[in-house]
Amino acid sequence: MYEQYKQSLGSTYALEFFCDLEQIKIYIDSHRQGPKVLLIESASLENIFINGVQEIRTFFPKAEYVFISETEQFLDAILAFKTGAFAYLTEPYSTSFLKKNIEEAYSTFQIFQALETQLNTSIKRENKIKIDIKNVLQQLIKKRCSGNILNLNEILESTEDNKELALILAKDTLFQITNKTEKKHILIVEDDETIAENLQYILEEQFHVFTAGSAKELEALEIKAKVDLIILDVYLPDATAQELIPGLLTKHRNAKILVMTAYQELQIAEECFRLGAVEFLNKPFPTIYVLNAISKVLQKEYMKNLLIQLEKWDGIKLASLEQPRSSKALYP
Repeated sequence: MYEQYKQSLGSTYALEFFCDLEQIKIYIDSHRQGPKVLLIESASLENIFINGVQEIRTFFPKAEYVFISETEQFLDAILAFKTGAFAYLTEPYSTSFLKKNIEEAYSTFQIFQALETQLNTSIKRENKIKIDIKNVLQQLIKKRCSGNILNLNEILESTEDNKELALILAKDTLFQITNKTEKKHILIVEDDETIAENLQYILEEQFHVFTAGSAKELEALEIKAKVDLIILDVYLPDATAQELIPGLLTKHRNAKILVMTAYQELQIAEECFRLGAVEFLNKPFPTIYVLNAISKVLQKEYMKNLLIQLEKWDGIKLASLEQPRSSKALYP
């Protein structure tokens, strides 16, 4: 596999190869910074799968992980997600599909790093508290497995020191706006009634869910709320995902599209990605697959918006510090 990865990824990424935990320890001793994204072949861990991944996490606590398997092993996939996997890929997959997953994992890593920097810039200035994003790792894994997202308050409460900080910021009007995690709206477009009903059952407790079984039903569906995520089957009775994606993104501009199909066709996946889809799942899949996918997409959007709000909050806070005391009424 070394040569395969070297040929497909070597021109784009700096690669390091580890065959066992001992090699990782040697690497750690000679490098100050670890990798941002790790590719882990599930077969290479075999009987020490869970313990092995957990030990790897102690070395690279902030890195994102993409697991790769030669065959579809649902148990391995479930274990991978429960240990914090960003994605679980099975062969065959194209180089572009692998690169997309790596880029998404790296992008998520960067957003968390940016959040850590922004929090330490804007909050530590007054409260002398250092925030370390790696402390939220276990919470993030649980959220991904359940389809939820971490909000700012949960991030701040990840250590004892930050609980006090969360209480301080909770009194701030801008922080209250930033910290809101309203119930999201998900649209399921699936002609198989059993799959649609199962997805609705899984998701309706956490989300507002709308369903359509065809392009015709989709067109007739009136949704006044902002749709956050669309779960779209590739083949409907009267249309394909490729035909529907452009119109859906025009109508629901802020929505992210997750495409699913019972046909393992890489060309379709890549075409859907080019049109604007962000995730692709092959049926059948365990519940944790779709929950992980939903959590990743919504968490990334929340973090991006959170960074914008924090930068705005920091700007106003700095301005207020430069004004006479009487002008600080904005922050009771």
